[in-house]
Amino acid sequence: MFFLILTGYYYRIIEKTIKIENKLPEYDNIFLMLIQGFKITIVEIIYQLIPLILLVLGVILLKFATGNDLFFYGAISLIIIAIILSLLMWFFYIMAINNFIANGGQISKALAFKEIWTLIKSVGLLKYLGTIILFIIIQTIIFLAIGIVTGILSAFSTIAGPFALFLMSIVGAISLVANVYCMIFIARGYALLYLVAQ
Repeated sequence: MFFLILTGYYYRIIEKTIKIENKLPEYDNIFLMLIQGFKITIVEIIYQLIPLILLVLGVILLKFATGNDLFFYGAISLIIIAIILSLLMWFFYIMAINNFIANGGQISKALAFKEIWTLIKSVGLLKYLGTIILFIIIQTIIFLAIGIVTGILSAFSTIAGPFALFLMSIVGAISLVANVYCMIFIARGYALLYLVAQ
């Protein structure tokens, strides 16, 4: 449930950014945020369903493979296709979410591939892809930094005795706050791509 609420807040950040409102959205109407988060989750599942099915089929075939046989090559092919298709769908997914939110949360707008492709071309393929890669790099650096800090604090908590619970609470709080701020940064950045396309 917390994941859906957080995803619902992600929805609101994109919505506010698209409306060119710099103020962060209010953290109210939890039920509405649950619905918004649920809608984004549905769109994500739709986009990754075919790659996931292909990946599962590939893994199942791999279990039946006995070496360099038809099962082995078929399994590897399916897994490679699943990965490529997943990346391609994710490439569309970012703009699809923007289009979906900009149009009042209509799921059909997240699947309007021709419209989404037009928006991506309006940004420019290299600019669009470059922005996404830049955000991935920034996000990776942030998560690595969080991992190092929380790892150090976790190591100290094992020898902290009575303070172990306190340190673990700090680890949890740092991780949560950093992840929320990272989500805000990413949501605003991706929403700006939609504004560039207008």
